[in-house]
Amino acid sequence: FDALRRFRAEFGTFSIWIDAICINQDDLEERSVQVTVMRRIYESAKMVLVYLGETEKGRELRDLFDSLMEFVFRSQECRDSRIDWSSLNKYGLPEVSSSRWHQLVQFLSHPWFSRVWIFQESLVARRSTFVQGDCSINQTDLFALVHQMVMVHRFQDYVDRTPRMRLSPMHYAAQRCGVIAMAQSPIAVNLLPQFWIRQPLIKLLRDNV
Repeated sequence: FDALRRFRAEFGTFSIWIDAICINQDDLEERSVQVTVMRRIYESAKMVLVYLGETEKGRELRDLFDSLMEFVFRSQECRDSRIDWSSLNKYGLPEVSSSRWHQLVQFLSHPWFSRVWIFQESLVARRSTFVQGDCSINQTDLFALVHQMVMVHRFQDYVDRTPRMRLSPMHYAAQRCGVIAMAQSPIAVNLLPQFWIRQPLIKLLRDNV
């Protein structure tokens, strides 16, 4: 319900396919038949919308994505230890104590980044957009950004202060984004124009799970 309201506000009136609504989930025969055409549905879609829920600070998250995009791509300086982590404002970023970094970590901690079946909707879609509240970002930009962020020296250590006994959610999200981008096109993670490549779904699942 929240997704439908958000998409109507964001994109206006349009036709949309949602598995949970368009397939009778209680009819095993119907579900089996629909699974066989699922790839064609995603391939034929003008856009695949990945809805990650609502947030009251979507615009702040969108602004942070824009600032990060400029930061990680504008110079070689962010690739080494010369970053002044005590004064991130000079790079157009929030300070490390800002709650805005928590928003980023929460975004990348979403279960979407750990689900297996998302490979289908991400790999075969010609165009995908991620939506969380008022924040929307296309898949190409998001995947390239996440991939580049983890390349920045100690970036994860500074912005993700969540106590944990394992790697940061940013690390796992970057792994997933990198794998999908490389499967679609080896040049996608290098921020050159992304080309959509048709590959068998079973091969993609086998190679990337």
